[in-house]
Amino acid sequence: MRLNGLPIIGMPHAVRSQKLRSRRGVLKIVAAAAVVPALAASVHALAPRGKLYAWRLEVMGALSELALWHEDPLVASRTIDQVRSEVARLDGVFSLLRDDSEISRLNRDGVLDNPSWELRDQLSAGRQFSELSGGAFDISVQPLWELYAAHFWSGADTSADIDAAARSIAERLVDYRFIDVGPRR
Repeated sequence: MRLNGLPIIGMPHAVRSQKLRSRRGVLKIVAAAAVVPALAASVHALAPRGKLYAWRLEVMGALSELALWHEDPLVASRTIDQVRSEVARLDGVFSLLRDDSEISRLNRDGVLDNPSWELRDQLSAGRQFSELSGGAFDISVQPLWELYAAHFWSGADTSADIDAAARSIAERLVDYRFIDVGPRR
């Protein structure tokens, strides 16, 4: 008797059982591979018929995309419209690229009457992180970012001593402890 071209007689038991286990393992893999196409076909048959609906928009300076697979075009359209509306609303709260957003008005004016709950929530969380980090994380750094953007990217502010200008802004305007978050302001 022979196994894989080798005589069984005289072959150590460990080698024989290894060969048999390998053959059984191969048979299991072949059996499983035979089942996969049938399983895939049944899943495909049960899957709902639908269509891909997509929407792209620039939000807060970044390209955003929503992809929705649905079989009912009216439901898909309504859902995308609801998402568009919510994205536009949040963009109106948080976008630093819009002069009329809540965060831009707060940065520009130093105060904001009747801010949205989302802005109050984020400012409160930011202040908490600032306190936990001992000021290493500071949510009030926007004036410093604006200085750097004007100096390095747009060239609008070409201060000879950018370090002195940054120190001056940081000393006057950057300090999370100056941020007071309340229900109306």
